[in-house]
Amino acid sequence: QTGQTGTGLAAGTYTVVVTDANGCTITPTVVIGQPAAVQNSFPNVVNVLCNGGSNGSATAQGSGGTGPYTYVWNTSPPQSGATATGLSAGNYVVTVTDANNCITFDTVSITQPPPPQDTLQITSRFCEGDSAAVLHAPWAPGFTNYQWYFDTLAIAGANSDSLQIIPSQIGFYSVTWMYNGCIHFTSILVVSTPTPYFLPDKTANIFTPNADGKNDIFYPYTDAFYTSSDIEYYAKEFSIKVYDRWGKLVYESNDYKPQWDGKYDGGKDAAEGTYYWIASYVSRCEPNKAPVIQTGFVHLMR
Repeated sequence: QTGQTGTGLAAGTYTVVVTDANGCTITPTVVIGQPAAVQNSFPNVVNVLCNGGSNGSATAQGSGGTGPYTYVWNTSPPQSGATATGLSAGNYVVTVTDANNCITFDTVSITQPPPPQDTLQITSRFCEGDSAAVLHAPWAPGFTNYQWYFDTLAIAGANSDSLQIIPSQIGFYSVTWMYNGCIHFTSILVVSTPTPYFLPDKTANIFTPNADGKNDIFYPYTDAFYTSSDIEYYAKEFSIKVYDRWGKLVYESNDYKPQWDGKYDGGKDAAEGTYYWIASYVSRCEPNKAPVIQTGFVHLMR
């Protein structure tokens, strides 16, 4: 550059040649400085207390650059200020801007505790002649304040992790409990005698394993609810096999909670089409009888 003033200079050392009318010169130097880069830290992060909650918070603290600093968080809606509140589990980005409009971005992660086991268990299944059954709520160290409900009405005095019921008290049971200051809930439908393990005329006969989170799994039950809370306590020696239309075995399981995801041979996607299943089991209520054999079909679509 020529002229008395140099502009657009980055930080560094510069030399200027000054020449007078007689051709005499001098070469002074000048150092252009800059503030430190804008940085950020998170001196205070509060994670979500309960699984699924939104009481997390995070505080940003700018440094470097030239204060004061402004903060904008990518929440919905966006929050301004050093502290963002009402956060659910996830990652959040804060934009920190100093007085000279220098910017930095920083990310903070808000975590949440995992959900506890929430499957209500029944230790005894009502069959003809049974006098009682016992429901067991989830239990772990720190689980407190149990309350049982029958058809949404609180049961007086039912404040332990188990509940004995009699055949005349069939219906919908639920239980709540506290853990780490959070309320948890689970429920079960209790019926007087076992319904058929499978009801082919009511079992869903189509599923779409395309990973969209909707109807991705085939359950050979009236509905998936039975897989954990209704069937397992009277069905044993269970097996199921699924075949394609050419009779090739594509899925089998001895688990009373089979869940076919539409894959075979170690993870290959099964082709669209109709598949046929054969299941057998022994009823706990009739353990001396021959295994029950039930069959059905399911149509796979992607």
